[in-house]
Amino acid sequence: MRNQLAFTLIELILVVAITALIAAAIFVIINPGRRIGEANNAIRSSEASNLKRAVDYTIASAGQIPATLQSLNESQEYMLVLAGESTAGTIYCPTLAKYIAKVDIANVIANYMSVLPIDPIYPASSTTTGYYIYKRGSIFEAGHCEIYGDITYANNYNFRRTITIDNNQVSGSSNMNNFPLLFAGTYDYLATYDNGGWVLNEDGYDIIFTTDAAGKNKLAHEVESYNPATGQVAIWVKIPTLYYNSDTDIYLFYGNPDINSSQEDIATVWDENYQAVWHFAETSGQHYDSSSNNIHSQGVNVLTQGSVVSKINGADYYNNSTSYVDFGDVLELDFPVTISAWVYKDQASNTDPVIFSNHSGSLYTGYWMTITSGNLLEIGFGDGNGNGSSNRYGRVSQNTIPVDNWTYLTGTLDGTSLSDINVYINGTLNNGSGTGSATTYHSANDATFRVGYRNHSNSSNRMGGIIDEVRISNSIRNASWIATEYNNQNNPSAFYSVSD
Repeated sequence: MRNQLAFTLIELILVVAITALIAAAIFVIINPGRRIGEANNAIRSSEASNLKRAVDYTIASAGQIPATLQSLNESQEYMLVLAGESTAGTIYCPTLAKYIAKVDIANVIANYMSVLPIDPIYPASSTTTGYYIYKRGSIFEAGHCEIYGDITYANNYNFRRTITIDNNQVSGSSNMNNFPLLFAGTYDYLATYDNGGWVLNEDGYDIIFTTDAAGKNKLAHEVESYNPATGQVAIWVKIPTLYYNSDTDIYLFYGNPDINSSQEDIATVWDENYQAVWHFAETSGQHYDSSSNNIHSQGVNVLTQGSVVSKINGADYYNNSTSYVDFGDVLELDFPVTISAWVYKDQASNTDPVIFSNHSGSLYTGYWMTITSGNLLEIGFGDGNGNGSSNRYGRVSQNTIPVDNWTYLTGTLDGTSLSDINVYINGTLNNGSGTGSATTYHSANDATFRVGYRNHSNSSNRMGGIIDEVRISNSIRNASWIATEYNNQNNPSAFYSVSD
């Protein structure tokens, strides 16, 4: 009885095994598409490189854009599928100029290859190689192939837009060289792919700017901020020539799967005349200088660092009692000099020191930008010999600085006479009367450069309000440059337009 039972069990196992083998063979025979797909599939580490391979293969196979595609409805979305390849993509017609897709390779293999080719729009007859065009919603369910990018440009970037700078926003009657453009705003297409945009790197590294439509001549840029969830950016871009009598075009490229490191060239954005550029965007630790001089803060003691609502992106809030930012004994500048800052004054009668280059103790030394108790902007310097009016010299503005409003303050000093000092409010020359009577300038070697604080124990010599974007140049920026800076930083969206 045991022998008979054992024989029956062995027979049963053999029958099951043979049945499984026959079923598998039938499955392979009736699923040639899956067989081809699995035979040719070696799932790549990069979905993007798969799609690029599909595009290259398609163009090489076709030799030219098929007339069929050129006549398709531009508003309809279509699928590009390579027979025998584990790759699919979405295209927008009428041309093959745009491949917009993110490929879910697992879904392609599991759901697509087993049913291909059936009734393609192109080509008319089915073959086992080449490519096929299908309408979305036919064999391809929404969600299997998601939007990815536009792999058409020689620099391997997926998308390109033209940024056109309005020449009416450029002041003066001559071109400007090496102008630092602020590109700022919220652009949903600059969010990362997972957040509904087209940028592929979480840090926005695959965002660049170029002078040419081919994307070969990159412009130096500095990313002050990038929000991958919303596409909000604040990026400084060096414009080699900003035209005053015609619009200036540059190109924005984004969406490149091959980029995984920063492409910034921060110091190059700022020309050699910039002695220091502080954005005040850091929310802790040091404030960093973007110029090539690397003059970083030595001490930060503010009520709120870097995260207060700002004009551009991040700023410091000063409490008019103990606040300051200390940069050490580093800026021993002689004339000429241009100083600028965005300021939000929140107390009407406070004397607000904005910038003091090296004010030492009770002596008037160095140069400064301050807002007087009468709310006038003052640009001045000291001779280092005392603390009286004869030891200081400067000029105040004609108009007052508004309270509870952002104001762009600029001063230039080119010598020791009143005619050598100019005061600008919101990009416009605003010279008022002179103050003091000093005739020489003294730069103290043992003093520190401070923002928001005159080196004095009197609390009225601390800033009350917000300071953003402080810059020091060892040259005189002319009135046209200063006005254009204001136009750009005050309202970037009016300064330039971005193509669709």
